[in-house]
Amino acid sequence: MKNAPIIFVLIAVVLLTAGGCATAGPPKATPYVIRGTEVYFWNQPLIGADAKTFSILGNTYAKDAYHVYMGGKELAGADAVTFSLVEGVTKDARHVYYGNRIVSDADLASYRVLNLEYACDNKRVYYQGNTLNDADPLTFTVLDDQYGGTGKDRRHVYLDAKIIPGADPATYVILGQDYSRLGKDAAHVYFQGAVMPEADPATIRYLGDFFAADSQRVYYYGKVLPGAEGRSFVILAIRDGARNLITYAKDAARVYYRMDAVAVDGEEATEPHVIPGADPKTFVTLDESLYGGYAKDVRAVYFANGAVIGADPQTFVILPIMQNPGQPDRKVVYGKDAHTVFFRGQKIPNADAKTFITLPIPDDASGQAYGKDAHAVYYHETKIPGADLATFAALTPDECRLADWADSRDKNHFYYAGRIQDQKDRTDQ
Repeated sequence: MKNAPIIFVLIAVVLLTAGGCATAGPPKATPYVIRGTEVYFWNQPLIGADAKTFSILGNTYAKDAYHVYMGGKELAGADAVTFSLVEGVTKDARHVYYGNRIVSDADLASYRVLNLEYACDNKRVYYQGNTLNDADPLTFTVLDDQYGGTGKDRRHVYLDAKIIPGADPATYVILGQDYSRLGKDAAHVYFQGAVMPEADPATIRYLGDFFAADSQRVYYYGKVLPGAEGRSFVILAIRDGARNLITYAKDAARVYYRMDAVAVDGEEATEPHVIPGADPKTFVTLDESLYGGYAKDVRAVYFANGAVIGADPQTFVILPIMQNPGQPDRKVVYGKDAHTVFFRGQKIPNADAKTFITLPIPDDASGQAYGKDAHAVYYHETKIPGADLATFAALTPDECRLADWADSRDKNHFYYAGRIQDQKDRTDQ
């Protein structure tokens, strides 16, 4: 069931934009905008909406005097006069709604939202707006603060509305709020609702990035990571909560690397593997880069899963790329030692390490990377022919709005991705 996490993330996004557990009232950021006598959803006209009476109830819900809207579309049958969003509950005088669907048989007076997946009233428990048969609403509780599909009542533990066979609700707990698909009771450890037979519930701990460990072993996506030692295993770099794109880890004997190329469901993630020759005693990470990340030990510098040829660990430093207005970009791709400049772990020929610096990039161009030394301007590892050292700079936010086909300029030209891109020469992006 490696697809389950990504499905959950998509559901969570929908519900968060539908209001989630927030109270009624316009959110800080919303796709609904009122401009004069017109209403827009994601900059598209909301045909038929009455701007004079239009009110925003959540990121996705809104209404006017005549209609209720969900996701920029009319919510058929909903009563605009009585429709409300309070403490995550969307309802009118007749129905409770989950997204754009009516929750059948829901009791208006007692219906309450428990988290982004579960809700209940005095008679029933609901999962994603559907009745969870046989669940006891009087004892049902959720184990996730907001995200995830784990709940329990006096008789059963549920994951995504399915009973976990044999799990003891009296002792069952989840091991990580950011990833609740790992849990345990007094007798067993469970991943995706299945028993992990080797895992020890007394010593199991969740490490993040789909790793867990007990006193003996390390587990990745619920499976034993061969050769890894549980007691000393630690994660060294994690990015962005659920979307962990790079991970270094180590135990007493080895250093490991894993990179998630696309998504959080593991289908296209590289399995953790040992970095040959890395020294776990002195190994440290230098950044948490989307493109692999720099690290070093006493003997070598590393980028992603390999040693950087020729780099001196004693003098090596990373060169963060800044974003306007001066915030560090997480994509650290440049580094240098006393003599050499590197881009993504590869030497940049003839770049001057003594004078090389990175250049700021626009805040909406995080895939770009520019640098310069005393002799040239570089895009990634390539020199930009003819670029003027003194005046080359990233566009300001105001300039970006006027010239969205460029990301930088000097006194002579505009540039995009290191190429001259003057307006008269540009092609549609």
